[in-house]
Amino acid sequence: MAVSVAAGSRLAPARHRAARAPRTAGGGTTLLVVVASAAMLVVMADTVASSVAIAVLARPPLADPVVAPEALAHTLGLASRPWLATAFLVPFAAFLGVGGQLADRLGHRFVLGCGLVIFACATVALLAAPTWLTMLAWRTAQAGGASLMIPASLGLLVAHLPDDRRRVGIGWWTGAGGLGAVLLQGGGGVLASTWGWRGLFMPGLALAAVVVCLLPALPRDRGSTGGRPDVPGAALLALGVGAVVLIICQGEVWGWTSRRILAVAVVAVVGLGGALLRARTHPHPAVPVQLWRHGGVRWGWLMSALYGLLSAPILVFGPSFLGADGVGVGGWRACFWLVPLSAAVLIGGPLAGLAGRRAGPIVLAYSSAMLVIAAGTVLAWALQADAGRPNAPAALAALAGLGLGLGVLSQVAAAAGSQTRLAGQFAAASAASMTLRQSGGALGVAVASVLLKDPFVAGPAAGYHSILAACLVTAGLCGVAAVARPLCRAWATIGTARPAAGTADHSPDMALVPRTMLMQLHQALTEVAQAADAWMVQQDRATAAPQPVPSSLAPLISGGSLSPVATGSIARRCACHPELDPLEATILHTAHTGHHRPRRPVRERIRPVESAPLPGGHHVA
Repeated sequence: MAVSVAAGSRLAPARHRAARAPRTAGGGTTLLVVVASAAMLVVMADTVASSVAIAVLARPPLADPVVAPEALAHTLGLASRPWLATAFLVPFAAFLGVGGQLADRLGHRFVLGCGLVIFACATVALLAAPTWLTMLAWRTAQAGGASLMIPASLGLLVAHLPDDRRRVGIGWWTGAGGLGAVLLQGGGGVLASTWGWRGLFMPGLALAAVVVCLLPALPRDRGSTGGRPDVPGAALLALGVGAVVLIICQGEVWGWTSRRILAVAVVAVVGLGGALLRARTHPHPAVPVQLWRHGGVRWGWLMSALYGLLSAPILVFGPSFLGADGVGVGGWRACFWLVPLSAAVLIGGPLAGLAGRRAGPIVLAYSSAMLVIAAGTVLAWALQADAGRPNAPAALAALAGLGLGLGVLSQVAAAAGSQTRLAGQFAAASAASMTLRQSGGALGVAVASVLLKDPFVAGPAAGYHSILAACLVTAGLCGVAAVARPLCRAWATIGTARPAAGTADHSPDMALVPRTMLMQLHQALTEVAQAADAWMVQQDRATAAPQPVPSSLAPLISGGSLSPVATGSIARRCACHPELDPLEATILHTAHTGHHRPRRPVRERIRPVESAPLPGGHHVA
C-alpha cells in the first residue's frame, strides 16, 4: 500500500515559501532528493517488514527449519499477529495531518530529523522487546515518527527544489516507496532465514541512521507563524478508530453484548464524535469536514477508504497466504512471489497518470476494479489448482495484474481526494484522503483477522481464501462507486435540460434582458463611476463632515437608469435583494421577470436575446 504524493503535508504554506526560499543546485539538489526519497523508502520498507514478520511468526519453527526459532511465536494467537500492522496504521492515519502542520510551522528539516530519531529509537526498542504488548507499544511509536517523516520530506522537496526539477524530485520520492517494498520482498527471505523476524526491520533502522547523519547538509528553512495543529483532535481520531478495530477483532471473543464491548463502543463514539466536534471549530482540524460538501473530493475520499480496505489485507496477509498449508510456498520464500505485485503497483501509478488524460478518472477506477477482480479470481484458481503444487506461472501473472489494478486505483483515489477548488485547502484534502486510506486499511486488517479465524469458505487455506474473496467484494464496491457517481449526476440533471432550438423558454428562473438595455446600463454606470471617483477625491480632501450629493449624480438618483438601486448612496444595495450587488439588482428589476430565486446569482439567469436596433439605426454586435 504505497503512500501517494497526496500525503498529508500542509503544502499551501510551503508553496508560498517556495518562491522566496533559497534554491539548491548541483550536488545539493541531488542530496536533497536522495534524503527525502530515503525517508519514504524507510517507511515503506518497514510496512513490508511487518507483513513478512507476520508470515514468519505464523509458522512454528519446526514447520520451516530454515527460519530461526522464535519463542515469541508460540505465545501469540492467530488473531493477535495482525495487530503488528494495525498498531502502526491507526496512529499513522490520525497524525499525518498533524505532522504536515508541524513541518510547516517548525521547519521541514527539523521535523524530518525528529521523525527519523523517533522512528530509529522505536525500532531499536522493538527489536529488544521482551513481550508482545511491548512490541505493539513501540510499533505505535514508529508510526508517530513516520507521520512526521512523510510530510516533512515532501515539504523539503516542494520548498527547496527549483521549479524545473520539482516534479522529477517528487516522482523519485513517490517511486522510492514502491522500490522499498520490492527490495525488502526480494531480500526478506535472506534476512528472515538469518536473524528471524527481527532481521526484517534492520535495513530500515540502518538507513534511518544514515539519513540522520546527512541532515546537516540539507538547506535550512524557517517555519511559518501559522496556527497550532489539532493534536487533541488527532488523538481522539486515533482513539476512535482503534476502538472500532478492537471491537471488530474481539467482538466474538468477548461477546458482542458484553460489558467490555459496550465500554469500547462508548470510547469509539467519544473519540470519533470528539474529533468531528473539534473539526467544526478548529482552524486546522484533523478531519476537514468543511470539504465534505464538494462532490469530487467526497468521491475521492470514498475511493481512498475503499482502497485501504482492499489493499491492506492483501499486503499484510499476502506472505502468510502463500506460506499457508495447501499452497506449498515456504513462509519466508513467499515474499519472492510478491515482488511482481509490488513492481506492478509501482508501474500502475505513472500509467494511470498517462491514461487519465484520455479515459478520465471514472473509467480508470472502474477498469482497475474489474482488473483486480479478474486477477484475484485467477490467483485463487492458480493456488488451488493442485494442492501443494500451485500453478506458478498463472499465479505470478495474476499477482502482476492484481498489482497493476491496485496501482491505478491508488493513483485515481489519491488524485480525486486531493483536488479541491477552495483556495488553500489542497493540503487539508490530501491529508484527509491519506487519513481515510490508512483508517480503511486498519479496518480491513481487523476484518481480515476475523475471517482468518472464522472463514466462510471451505477447503485448504480457507481463512486466506475468505480474505481474498472479501477483498474482491471490496473491489466490486469500488467499481460500483465509480459508476454510481456519473449515474447520480445524470439523474440529478433530469428535467433541467435546455429546451430545443426554436422553442420558447418560459422558465421563471431565466431573465430575458435586451441588449439595448444592457448598453444603456453600461453607459449609465460609466457615468456613475466617473462622478463617484471625483466625489471620493473631494471627500478625502474635506473634513469629516458629510458632503452634499454632487449635481452630476442627481439625474441618476432622481429617476435615472439606476432608480431601483442608487437611492442616495453610490454603494447602497437594493433593499429587497440585499445579497445582490447593485448591477445584478438593477438587471433583475429592469428585466421585470416577476419571479426570482435570491440564492442564485443573477448572472447565471441572464440569457441574451436577438440584437435590437439602437437609436440612429445601429445594431448591437
